[in-house]
Amino acid sequence: MRLLLVMFVSLTIVFIACSEDTSSVPGPPLTNYDQSCTTDDDCARVFTSNPCSCGCEVGAVNKREQSRYNTDWNNVKCGDRPVCGACADSRAFCTAGKCAAENCPGACPAKDAGAD
Repeated sequence: MRLLLVMFVSLTIVFIACSEDTSSVPGPPLTNYDQSCTTDDDCARVFTSNPCSCGCEVGAVNKREQSRYNTDWNNVKCGDRPVCGACADSRAFCTAGKCAAENCPGACPAKDAGAD
């Protein structure tokens, strides 16, 4: 009887640990990464939504930080990551010396070759 109780408690603990709700796990904060820029070309779009669910929120970091941010975002501990559909088009741009991003309804406008 004692063995059954121990097994039941152990399985309950494993079940609770494995079914941890990760729906509100945040991605890495953008403030941990360089977001400075002088032109749009300095900026890269990154996903800022919860890495453990399907979301299309975007932000921007300096291109030098994109790989580090994406690695940190992908290393967030989740249960099984969902398979998500495609997100709407989005773009990164420089405004007042800081990288920013936006989702574009439909498609993002083509970048003007003469504008910076």
